[in-house]
Amino acid sequence: MSRSVIPQVGARFGTGLAACLGAGYLAFRGALFRADTEAFQVLTLGILAAAILALGRTGRWWHAMAVATGYGIFRLGWSASEGWVSSSAGLVLGFGLVAVALIFELLGRKMLFGKFLVVGPLVGGVFLAAAPLEGFRDFALADAAAQYMRFAFVGLIIGDGVGLGVEVADLLLAEGRDAVRGEAG
Repeated sequence: MSRSVIPQVGARFGTGLAACLGAGYLAFRGALFRADTEAFQVLTLGILAAAILALGRTGRWWHAMAVATGYGIFRLGWSASEGWVSSSAGLVLGFGLVAVALIFELLGRKMLFGKFLVVGPLVGGVFLAAAPLEGFRDFALADAAAQYMRFAFVGLIIGDGVGLGVEVADLLLAEGRDAVRGEAG
């Protein structure tokens, strides 16, 4: 990664994660920072989503796919008792987020602002797709629909938050480039 891209990725990642945590705090309050709640995923998976969206937005698709693959491998090692099921959930989440980042990039070519409104439901759908693998061991048919909807809601919060943050960073970076061009011209 060239040195000129690192500040752009960092700015997008930082604002994306900050907005994600802000949205998570509004939705879940203090539960956001308790590891025994589903809301904690806003923090942990928000980092993953912010990294993938920031890398994708700067055209670093191989890096984004490496982060997604690394997350799946991390999940395999982290929960060895669940093995392939946990790892496959990580891969579904990671590569689903790469697909969302690609859609975000394509929307960015046509829309100046508002892409986060599309990204949130898409990330919620990715989380919903991974939900059966996430809860494979603790699957309770009576509570399955509620569990899946909670997981999709967490995805919606993450997607809208990260998407909004990355969009704000895009706007600020574009204004900075315009200001530098204006001074030079």
